[in-house]
Parts: sequence; structure tokens; C-alpha cells
Amino acid sequence: MSDEIRQWQRARASYWAAALTLAGFAVVVGAIGYSVYQLQTLEARITELEETKKRLQQDIVEKREEVAEREAELADVQEAITAAQEELDAIKNELRMAEMPQEAEPLPQASAAGQDAEQPGERPREPIAEAQEAEAEARRARLEQQQVQEARIGRVQQRLSDVQVALDKLRIRPRVYIHVRSRSQIALAEAVSKRLSGLDIVVPEVEVVMDQGPSRTQVRYFDENERPLAADIRRILAEGLGDERIELKNFAHTGDVRPNQFEIWFGTDA
Repeated sequence: MSDEIRQWQRARASYWAAALTLAGFAVVVGAIGYSVYQLQTLEARITELEETKKRLQQDIVEKREEVAEREAELADVQEAITAAQEELDAIKNELRMAEMPQEAEPLPQASAAGQDAEQPGERPREPIAEAQEAEAEARRARLEQQQVQEARIGRVQQRLSDVQVALDKLRIRPRVYIHVRSRSQIALAEAVSKRLSGLDIVVPEVEVVMDQGPSRTQVRYFDENERPLAADIRRILAEGLGDERIELKNFAHTGDVRPNQFEIWFGTDA
């Protein structure tokens, strides 16, 4: 009986030893599996961070290109302002010169011999009649000269007005009004607004219009000469929406609108 007990005890001890060995092996395998899982998670995170780094580097390159473009545009605008200012000063000087009274050309005087000589068959002129005729001729000459001067002043004043308008237009910062059809579009509109504001464009608060506006998103401009800037705004909007179907609309026929004013109307499909 004691042998059976000892055998049972030995078998029990072997069983527990095997169980402990299996448990230890399971713990090791679990630890290895968990380590592999953590390693895979870390590798995925590293891959994600590398992709994020690439995107950020690409964004930095694009931002630098945009800054370079804006600096070039600013240089062009400043050059245009300088040229317009120089032309404006020249016209003002020309206008001052035009407004100065000019001496009338002397009337041709008859020679003494001609005045004394009498033509055959003619009666001698009376001195009063000759003086009146000379005075009338002088008045006609002065009137013609005044009309020429007034026409020249008018042309110069028109040029002055045109240059002043162009100069004022160059000095006005672009302004973009954004209209959305629903409140769900506000977050996207504000992201576009932030991008435009970074380009020195004034963007007032986004307006919700609900039942107004087009079905397809539009960028509207009000001067054909401002179409290039409107196209840039459309490009920025398309990048923000991920949609190239945005319409570029000329609303120059709608009336008097301040220079460099644009509008973005979100459509129902945005």
C-alpha cells in the first residue's frame, strides 16, 4: 500500500511539474505574443508618423511656394503702384501746366506800305472799322485757344481719374464673403476662411443662407480684370473641398461693387 501511495505521489508531483512547465511555457508564449503585438503596433505607429512627416514636409514645400508666389505678386503690385503713382504725378503736373494761361499768338500786322497804299477801285478803310475787325479776330483766336485748352484739360482730368481709380484698386485688400447652405458646412467653410486669411485676404464671418444660392458651389467675381485672383480662390476652395467641379462665375453685370470683392457660395452638393 505504501508503494502505491508513493507511486501516486510521484505521479502527482510529475503532473504538477508538467502543469507548471506548461504554464511557464504559456506565460513565455503570451509574453512573446504581446511583445510581437506591441512591436507591430509600434511599427504601424512609426509608419504613420513617417507618412505624417512626409505630408508635413510636402505642406512646408507648398507653403514656401505659395509664400514665394505671394511675394512675387506683392512685388508686382508694389511696382504697379509705383508706376501708377509716377503717372499720377506726371498727369497732375501736366494738368497744372494746361491750366496756366497761355499767351495768344500775335495777330499778323499789315505792313505800313500796305496800310498806306490804296488798292485801285477800293475806298480807303476807316481806322475804327479796321480796329473792330482786328479785335473780333483776336477774340476768335482767344476763343479757339480756350476751347483747345479746355479739351486738353478734360482729357488730362480723365486720365487722372483713371489712374487714381487704378491706384486705389491696387491698394484695396481682397475681400471674400462665404455663404453656406447649412450649418454642417460651417466647419469646412471656416477651414477655407483660415487658409484665405493666411494669404492676406479679408474674410468676414461665414453666413448661412439656407434657402438661397446655387446647387453647385461657385466662386463669384465682379470685374473681368480680377478673374486671375478669383481663379486662385477657386483653386484653394477646390483643394479644401476635394472637388474640382466648382464653378467660376462673372457677376460684373450686377452693378457697382467695391474692387477686389469676391464671393464663395457653397452648393447643396458640397
